[in-house]
Amino acid sequence: MSPTPTNRTPSFPVSLSSALKRRSTTSSTVSRNSVHSVLSTTSHTSSNLGELQHLPPIPITLEDHTEIPGKLTAGLWARSAAVVDYTVVEGSGSRLGGFGGLGAGRGISRGAFVSWTCEIVTFEGAQFTVRKRYASFYQLRVALKATFPRSVQYLPALPPKSLISKFRPKFLETRRQGLSYFLESVLLNPEFAGSPIVKDFLLHSDN
Repeated sequence: MSPTPTNRTPSFPVSLSSALKRRSTTSSTVSRNSVHSVLSTTSHTSSNLGELQHLPPIPITLEDHTEIPGKLTAGLWARSAAVVDYTVVEGSGSRLGGFGGLGAGRGISRGAFVSWTCEIVTFEGAQFTVRKRYASFYQLRVALKATFPRSVQYLPALPPKSLISKFRPKFLETRRQGLSYFLESVLLNPEFAGSPIVKDFLLHSDN
């Protein structure tokens, strides 16, 4: 006769069974601790957000230097500066060929140059005008570069020269805008504006 099969529950070694029980207990404990930690963190974060919402706003201090210069802008004395106009000054030599921009058949005499009208308004409300040639702007820029080598980046480039279009209205208007931007950048910069170089530039008009 063949032996009758018997239903028997598989048995595990005592060490393995104990290990499984410890693992199950540990996992359960870690899971409960994790949930408690997340809930605590969420509660703490919500509490902090609530406190932040009730904090008073930090005051912002604004300083206006458009009317009166402050301590950091003590060198400023000009409210505005611009090259507002130009005049073609005739020379005493013979006339050159005609320039279409200045009228048909009209020529420019040798030695002619352009005089640029600079208008400056001070903080006290005083206004004065000085007329300068392009060469004076060039000399001013060279002098400022030598005197303030660490501030060269604040000096705009001067508009370029042109032998062919130098007296044509379109070219002159573009140059006027470039010179005006340069003059404004210099006089509204406290480091440059208080320099004797700039004051000497504005004291006398070019003939």
